[in-house]
Amino acid sequence: MSPEGFFSFLQKINRRQPPPPFTILSGFHEFLGEWVIQAYIQTFLEDPTDFNFRRYYLESDENTGWGDVVEEARTASFFIQSRKVIVATVRDPRRISLAKADQELLRQYLEKPSSHSLIILYISLALTPDDYKQLRKGKLATLFKHLDSPATRVVNLDGIRDSDVSAFIRNRLKERNIRITTGALERLQEILGERFVTSIQWINQFETWAREEGVIDIPDVDHMISGVDPHSIWDLTDAVEQENAVAYLKVLRYLFANGVKPAMVIGTLVTYYNKIFTARFLLRQHRSTAEIGKILQQPSFFLERFIHTVRRFSDNRLGRILDLIYRMDFESKTGGEEAARLLLQQFIFQLRARRNHG
Repeated sequence: MSPEGFFSFLQKINRRQPPPPFTILSGFHEFLGEWVIQAYIQTFLEDPTDFNFRRYYLESDENTGWGDVVEEARTASFFIQSRKVIVATVRDPRRISLAKADQELLRQYLEKPSSHSLIILYISLALTPDDYKQLRKGKLATLFKHLDSPATRVVNLDGIRDSDVSAFIRNRLKERNIRITTGALERLQEILGERFVTSIQWINQFETWAREEGVIDIPDVDHMISGVDPHSIWDLTDAVEQENAVAYLKVLRYLFANGVKPAMVIGTLVTYYNKIFTARFLLRQHRSTAEIGKILQQPSFFLERFIHTVRRFSDNRLGRILDLIYRMDFESKTGGEEAARLLLQQFIFQLRARRNHG
């Protein structure tokens, strides 16, 4: 039973291609399963009601089981003429393993599934990536074997390319007469990194973020997602690199006045200078600018400026900055928000003092 990709399967549903009688939604990015479920409802149910759309939750208790799901599917034609969508959501890893009776029940159903029902098995578990990998190789692999049949399809909610995410967001917003710029999408990638796929969750919010002209650009992404004005955060790092205390404190006051938490400013500095450290190492390995940009997930519109900054740093100077930032990060986590605010204000003066005594 070969898994199908999330986007290709969703496209088939939206095109009203005949759906499989039994669909399994599985992946670390389990939130994507809700997009498939909503597509089923919008495409195959003319008027969703309690009679033609049902959800069952297979959790730790034994009150709900596969018997309820299969019975619901088999009785569909008695109540409605159109299809019925039945979602069985697994929220407990223990419920992935099928009892002997359930194996036989599902085997019999899959041999002759109801022509009026669409069953969706939605594996929705809050797991770490490593825990999910173990589950996929163990219990999930066994489950897929038990449910393997001509009536079954598995949708893989992982292995998604960033380019597909960008295209999906762009097309969905276009349907709402909203345009998102390439720079804005690249900025989303920079902020979210490996979690870029999670930006799909915000599509419904993008409409409220768009300006009057129906455009979402880099400043909109920065302000709405990270809460940081794009010019201010780069002005802050510029002030650090120039050791300009007046400019640094001015930007810091602006950030605080606009509700940016000290912990986020510190986190941004930690991430930024760690990337500079890594980029210096990669340059020594004779990696190209494009390779460094890909490894560090730096968007193209920012990459040249970033590499130029990296080349300006000496090892000693970068070491001083990183040492102070790591100390500030540790002390802020133990001292609270006010302590973090004070540490940020003192940081620029400590950096200058270290230079004078270095």
